[in-house]
Amino acid sequence: HKLIATPEQIASCIKTGIKPYWTCEICNKIYSDEACKEETTLDALIIPLGAHIPEEDYTIDKEPTKTEEGSQSKHCKVCGKSIEGTSVVLPATGSNNGGNNSGTGGGGYYPPTPDTTIPSTPDNIPESGNTSENDNTNTTTQTKPDGTKVETKTETTADGSKKETVTETKVDGTKKETVTETKADGTKKETVTETKADGTKKETVTTTNTDGSKEVVVTKTNNDASVKEVVTTTKANGSSVKTTVTKDVTGTIISSKATVIDFGTTKTNSEVVKYKITKSLMEQLSKTLSGKDKKATIVVSNAQKEILYKVVVNVEDMKVGNELYICVQNSKGEYTLFNEEVYKVSKNGNLNINMSEKKKYVLLNKDDMQKLTNKILETATLKNKQSTVEKGTRTKVEFSKEFDMKNVEKITYSSTDKKVAVVSKKGSIRTKKAGKVVIKAKVTLKNGTTKTLKMTIHVK
Repeated sequence: HKLIATPEQIASCIKTGIKPYWTCEICNKIYSDEACKEETTLDALIIPLGAHIPEEDYTIDKEPTKTEEGSQSKHCKVCGKSIEGTSVVLPATGSNNGGNNSGTGGGGYYPPTPDTTIPSTPDNIPESGNTSENDNTNTTTQTKPDGTKVETKTETTADGSKKETVTETKVDGTKKETVTETKADGTKKETVTETKADGTKKETVTTTNTDGSKEVVVTKTNNDASVKEVVTTTKANGSSVKTTVTKDVTGTIISSKATVIDFGTTKTNSEVVKYKITKSLMEQLSKTLSGKDKKATIVVSNAQKEILYKVVVNVEDMKVGNELYICVQNSKGEYTLFNEEVYKVSKNGNLNINMSEKKKYVLLNKDDMQKLTNKILETATLKNKQSTVEKGTRTKVEFSKEFDMKNVEKITYSSTDKKVAVVSKKGSIRTKKAGKVVIKAKVTLKNGTTKTLKMTIHVK
């Protein structure tokens, strides 16, 4: 069998999961074990919907009025829906039955306890409160001991959507506003805006969808009006795309970069990890990144979130038919050659990468690879081009210390006159009789490029 492994997908309350399985590329059969002993079907591998995960605080489902009771319940962290069996009645605000419906804005209403006499504390006393029976809006304000003023406003629309706005203003002028919106379909959006006294501003917008996917947008505005925006989009399976864009005061993009975390596939009994750079991903990044050098770092992981290798690609190079070449980048940012394989972008705009070593790889276009090769060839020189030695003695071919042997695939040595001197496979020279001889060293780099160096020896 020629197997492709598919990792387990965890079930949630809104999406079924699936157990890990292996598919044979040849016979298309599906197995529940890597040894191919148990054949199965996709239907048999499905994991049923999971239970709801309750939030810590209660959510008000219906605001109480002076004449009508309200209700609150615990909602699910994933889908945002009210969890059955957690609903609690909130007394009408005009009644005086001891229920805790003070509306202080400190996290919503909570179920009444046997002891309904709750002493007020200085940092939790509402200064004012207003409830409208017509628009289901409730506003409360309070002042903390340190002077921070907190205003909480909750709104519920006719379609069941909820919005809570909490504004904290400190005595030094620092302001923080948190707006949480929960739509009727379970989609949740939280916007946190922090404004400091020096004029700097940071806004974080987190949108959580019902399928478990999430988008986080962090925008930081400096006091010189320059802006840095970081957008992180995470799918339900854990893969993510993060883009960072910095703009100057005019809105011109100064720099941009992207980091992608995705999963590779491993064949059975093989250390080679396959990954496909897709056209859709490159198009997505191209809309955000700017400039001629639109580089993206792709972090290829397994199902356990372990990093297998990284690939850096310039989005502009991912055009149909383009031929790319690969090299390795070390922690200092230096490039070394890796192989002579040509990676061609398919007619569908995709590019397949197969790697087995945990390294950081960089895809280069033809021009950039030629520049790198020329730079390496410039350092490919001998320590001594000429040498005078006695007959019967030994010497060796030595390269300059600037030449990095990590770029070399092989070196082939030869002698123009074996009667005068011979050279071994490792470059060791043995002189035999007086005369002049040239020792050649043909260097083959890992990308297939060659260069022949010559050393003239005078034997006395």
